[in-house]
Amino acid sequence: MPKQRFLISCKYSAINTMLKQELVFTIFIALLSVLGLFDIIYTFTGVSAQLGVLYPAAHVLLNIIGFVAISFIWSREKWANWLFLGVIVAHLGLDLLVGGFQPIKLLLLVPSIFFFLVKK
Repeated sequence: MPKQRFLISCKYSAINTMLKQELVFTIFIALLSVLGLFDIIYTFTGVSAQLGVLYPAAHVLLNIIGFVAISFIWSREKWANWLFLGVIVAHLGLDLLVGGFQPIKLLLLVPSIFFFLVKK
């Protein structure tokens, strides 16, 4: 009887750990979506007007592609990690091109690294 209780306890422990990991993953995805939406709104407030006429449009297009990547990452598609990384690199390249790069934007790489580590 104690052996069965141990096995049941291990089973529920594994399920509980999986649920916690899934919850952290879902919260991370939701946070990225909210930050992306904020970034789209912030782009059109006039702050990025000095960066050029086409910068806001290109920035929002990259954010929309980022939303697509995030939605496919949430549905556990492996190729979406690479798409998300490509969007981040394109964002950084666009900012370098127009002169709007700031070192803090390198933090955009953290979610991509997180997704690659979680998807092992």
